[in-house]
Amino acid sequence: MATNTKSDTGDGARVPWASIPADDKLAMLRQAIVSFHEGRDAEILEVKPGFAITVALHEVRTIAQEGHLLMALEEHIRKHVGAPVELFFQQRIDQNKLRADRERMMDWLKRRQRAKKKGDEGG
Repeated sequence: MATNTKSDTGDGARVPWASIPADDKLAMLRQAIVSFHEGRDAEILEVKPGFAITVALHEVRTIAQEGHLLMALEEHIRKHVGAPVELFFQQRIDQNKLRADRERMMDWLKRRQRAKKKGDEGG
C-alpha cells in the first residue's frame, strides 16, 4: 500500500492524498470518525497541509484514556482514508485554580523585582 494515497475513487485508481481537495479530505475524515465507535465525540478542528489533523473530544476522559483513544483513532483513520495522517488533540486549558493563582503570583513577583531594580538604579 502506498503511504500517500487513498483507494476510494470508485474505479480502483489510487489518488495522492495531497491532490485531494480540502473539502473532500474533511468529508473523508468525518466519515472515518463516525465509523469509529469509541471516538464519535471527536471533532475535527483543523486539517493542516500534509497529514496533520487537530481534533477535540467533547467527552471528558483521563489523559491515559485520551492517549489510547488518539492512537486507536489515528490507526482507524489511516486504514479508512489510506493516508499516513497524524492526529493531535487540542491543547486543554489548565483549569486548576491553585496553579493559575501560583502563576499569576510568580508573574507579579517578577514584575515587582524588575520595578525595584529599576527604582534602585534610578534613585
